[in-house]
Amino acid sequence: MLEVKNNKKSFSNPIESFPAQKNVFEQTTNHFFMVKSLTFSSNKLSIEDNLFIKKDIKIQSPKSKALLEWTALSDILLKEDLTLHIFECLDKETPDALFPNDWLSTHRNQDGTKCLCLYPMFLENRRKEKKESIIKHLLVGYSEIVDLSLYEKRPDPLFLEGTGSLVLDRVNRKAFAAISKRTNPDLVKYWAEKFKYKELITFNTNIEMPIYHTNIMMCIGTNFAIVCLDAIDDPKNRKKVQQKLESSKDLIVISKEQMYSFCANVIEVKNSFDEPFLILSTRAYKSFTDFQLKSLSNHVNKFVHTPLDTIEDLGGGSARCLLAELF
Repeated sequence: MLEVKNNKKSFSNPIESFPAQKNVFEQTTNHFFMVKSLTFSSNKLSIEDNLFIKKDIKIQSPKSKALLEWTALSDILLKEDLTLHIFECLDKETPDALFPNDWLSTHRNQDGTKCLCLYPMFLENRRKEKKESIIKHLLVGYSEIVDLSLYEKRPDPLFLEGTGSLVLDRVNRKAFAAISKRTNPDLVKYWAEKFKYKELITFNTNIEMPIYHTNIMMCIGTNFAIVCLDAIDDPKNRKKVQQKLESSKDLIVISKEQMYSFCANVIEVKNSFDEPFLILSTRAYKSFTDFQLKSLSNHVNKFVHTPLDTIEDLGGGSARCLLAELF
C-alpha cells in the first residue's frame, strides 16, 4: 500500500503531491518518501560491515518498538507541514526496508526536468527493496530515470548506495563519498559526471573497518556541515575534507563517540514556508554539546527529535536514513 499524507492539504491528482520544479541548487525539501516496515529486524547480512548495529543487544518486541518509533517520527514530520509518500512494507525478506534513501534519490536538472536515480545494493536482500509499485508511483513526479542498479547484476558487480554512499552539497555541486565495498570509486565518479557535480571528494575511513556509509559520519545542510574528521584515517584526506567543507559551510566537528550516537545521521528539512529545521533522534540531540547546538541553531529554526533507539541499535541507521528526499 502506498499513500500520500499532508496534514494541511489534499491533492486532486497524483502529480500535485510532488514538489514543483524550483531552484536546481536547493539543499533541502519538504517532500519525502518513507517506508513503514511491519517486518523490521536486524539484517543479519549487515552485521559484517555495519559497526553501528549492536550485535549482542536483546530487545523485547523489536518490531513493535521500531514501528512505534517510526510512527512517532512520521507524526512529527506531518505536524511540521511536510508531505510524506509512505509505502507500507509487509515483506519479511527486506528487514532494512525502512531505509529507502540507500536505493533511490531524486534530482532537479538544469533543463527543468526531474530525475529519479536507482542504485545497486551490496546486500542481496536489500536489492528486493526496489519494488515496481514504488518506482511506478515515483515516476509520476519524475520524467527521467537513471537506473544504476544494473551494476549489481554484473558478473563483477559494483555498488553505490544512494545518499548513504553520497553526501551531497547540492548548493555548491560537491559530492562527498567514503569508499567502502558499498561505495565503489568508479561508480561514484560516473555518478558525479552524470549529475554534473563540479567536485568529487572521495576518501577512506578506518576505525575497525571502513565505515559502511558516508552519511553516518557526515551531514551537509544549506549553510552548515557536520563531520567526524577522526573517522578519516589519512591526514591529507582529513585535511582535504575539512577544507572543502569549510570553504562554503559552518563546520561542526564531532567526535567518534558522537558519531556512534548518530550525530551525523541527521537531516535538514524545510516546511512550506521554507523555514529550516533539523530532524534527528533524541539520542543524537542529547549527544551534541551545548556549543554545537548553539552553532547549529544559527542555521536552523529548531531541532525536531524523537527516540529512535530500537531502529538505531538493530538497524545501524537513524533519522537521516529513514527519509528519502523528493526534490
